[in-house]
Amino acid sequence: MPIGVSLVSVDATSPAKQAGLEPKDVILSIGGELATGPEQVRQVILASGGKPVALRLLRGDSVLDAQVVPVERAAPAPNGGTETRYTIGIFLGSEDVGAEYKDEVVRNPFVAVARGAERTGELISGHVGMNNLSGPIGIGEIAAEAYQDSWAHFVLLMAAISVNLAILNLLPIPVLDGGQIALAAAEGIKGSPLPARARDVAQTVGLSLILLLMGVAFWNDIARHWSGVVSFLSEKLGG
Repeated sequence: MPIGVSLVSVDATSPAKQAGLEPKDVILSIGGELATGPEQVRQVILASGGKPVALRLLRGDSVLDAQVVPVERAAPAPNGGTETRYTIGIFLGSEDVGAEYKDEVVRNPFVAVARGAERTGELISGHVGMNNLSGPIGIGEIAAEAYQDSWAHFVLLMAAISVNLAILNLLPIPVLDGGQIALAAAEGIKGSPLPARARDVAQTVGLSLILLLMGVAFWNDIARHWSGVVSFLSEKLGG
């Protein structure tokens, strides 16, 4: 049975970095269990519930012990959306002897279109709180984790993001396509162009809403990494 999972990289502001983990370290055991593959390591972290997880590492010729506390972050869900999972901010090596990834391949285009419509419906009807919004940092992390799981998972995530952007773009908010459609419809009902003042107010309100949404997403990204950011800045400024 193979033992040992290598670390390809460690996020600079992650719990793993705070615990002293470094790229090229090899996880020999996690949570008192031998590390037999990336998936097994991920499952132990997911099941931690945020409690400290003990690690035994091989660094060069030295064996080290470390303890890391997983944190909750947004991650790709099986249905193509996102969900909150526990993670420590590491990217594991691709070696996974004995592991298997299985996915259903649909070759019938009519079935594929139906499945796509079904998944899109799930995204439209899903309930997402403001605290689940993610900016560029969160999206990058989710995409990296999806790609690490499998290329199929990564493609599914990209499709979900594209659908989300399409839905967002069709919202009746001025400055978005949906807002322009709403204004055009209003002019069609009115039978004449809307006053310039009304258009300016609508554009201003719409832009303010978009900026507010972006601000919340950026704040969520910062909040999820706040302890790591403070630790990173303290280390750099102190050094």
